[in-house]
Amino acid sequence: MTLPKKTPKNIEFTGSRLDCTPTARASRSFGPTVLSALLLALLFTVPATANENKNFSIGLSGLVGGPFDADSTGPDPGLDNSGFSAHFAWRTQPQTKVVARIAKMDLEGETIGTFADPEISYLNVGGEYTFREPYYTSGFYIGLGLYRLEGLPLANTTNTTNTGNTGSTALAGIAALGTEEESTLGIALGVTADFSILESVSLFAELSFHYADLDQVSFLGFLHVGIAYHF
Repeated sequence: MTLPKKTPKNIEFTGSRLDCTPTARASRSFGPTVLSALLLALLFTVPATANENKNFSIGLSGLVGGPFDADSTGPDPGLDNSGFSAHFAWRTQPQTKVVARIAKMDLEGETIGTFADPEISYLNVGGEYTFREPYYTSGFYIGLGLYRLEGLPLANTTNTTNTGNTGSTALAGIAALGTEEESTLGIALGVTADFSILESVSLFAELSFHYADLDQVSFLGFLHVGIAYHF
């Protein structure tokens, strides 16, 4: 006598009941698997190539940085000063772009040489060569441009007071003569990283170093983080 064969069932315990449906476990695990795969594709595969065919881009970013060699009459201005920057890029070859960059940094409350509350700004144009990485696009650029330092002129007089045997010298003030400025040509070197988040939008970071033969400062460094639109 031969007994009929029975189809094995997948038994799954959920809460206080048993689910013996043969495909219950497969159907329940299939959904999260597909969702995870779609999320990974959205986060990694699509962004890596989303903006490769765009010929132009504009970007806006905040920046932090400052001068490395400021001729300061007070404390060193440091590298924690903030500002903003913007750029326009034109892709001339698959991995080559021409980029114009403009930036401004306000060092309020600081002094550089004979300038109080100085502002540093620049406009440069350069070539950038890009490299496709697994999840982002990296780049290296070199540019030439115009650099400007402006601020209020410091007074050349001081006020000296004596208390007992202790002498102290204080800065008399800032002459009310309006702002002064100096400008010169300079060179910039930088590295970039661009992370596509939508078909035409990306987040980017940029680290740049600058040399400009200004009387009060020559070497500058900035870290930029911002958003770009590609079209």
